[in-house]
Amino acid sequence: MDETYISESRTNIFATDFVSGTSGPTYESAGKTYNGVANANQVFFGFGRTWNFSLRYNF
Repeated sequence: MDETYISESRTNIFATDFVSGTSGPTYESAGKTYNGVANANQVFFGFGRTWNFSLRYNF
């Protein structure tokens, strides 16, 4: 219910991809990951718990 999650992503960079393009360390070996996802991705985080309140009055 009260979780932080990724709802949408603009990019698709894997943790096993190279940081500098074609060679060098990967995001995972360089420690540039967040919960197993490369931190170079452009993502939108989802909302945890949201509330809605409505009031109706008839007279």
